[in-house]
Amino acid sequence: MNQSRYILTASFVLLAAWSLFWVSEKVAQTAALNQPAPAVATATAAPAANAPAAKAAALPGKAVFAQNCAACHSLDKNLTGPALAGFTGRGPWSDRKKVYAWVHNPAAFMAKDAYTKDLQKQYGAVMMAFPQLSEKDIDQIVEYIEAAGS
Repeated sequence: MNQSRYILTASFVLLAAWSLFWVSEKVAQTAALNQPAPAVATATAAPAANAPAAKAAALPGKAVFAQNCAACHSLDKNLTGPALAGFTGRGPWSDRKKVYAWVHNPAAFMAKDAYTKDLQKQYGAVMMAFPQLSEKDIDQIVEYIEAAGS
């Protein structure tokens, strides 16, 4: 008899706890739905202090960068590969055709370039090739990096 009463009491407590949890979830959902919509910025609003970052986030190159570059590169710190902010001012990268050649086949490019050989020594590896990226994709990545770094 005591065991039955214990099981019945435990079941009631669990049911009550579950009911309270369910009700609190519904209240939270209802409260979230009743929140006023955020104010919409107007054309007369002052520019944000982080306008370059906002501009960079809107560029299509951000997604291409995230899918192909972000595993090894950051904009502002060295990871497996070097930080990329300002990279067009380093080595041969001011020449976009050299950037295309490097991205498509780093090993072949490095065979003829001392700067990239030094990168291999510094980071201990050759960058992975991305032959599937079009010149447009690479241009979008560079535009994103330049906008985010400014």
